[in-house]
Amino acid sequence: MDSVPALEPGLTFADLYGEVERRVAATLFESASVAWYTVTVKLDLEARSLIKHLPGSGP
Repeated sequence: MDSVPALEPGLTFADLYGEVERRVAATLFESASVAWYTVTVKLDLEARSLIKHLPGSGP
């Protein structure tokens, strides 16, 4: 959640991915995909209404 700004316009997925990659220790993703985990957590946070996907903003 530290990677997600509280105010709009928010972040594009590419920017969010970059923030996660920058903030999380590389050793956590030695055999995993940072992008896959970012998508999974993003979708979970959207489902729990902790963040929102802006309509028309792409995937």
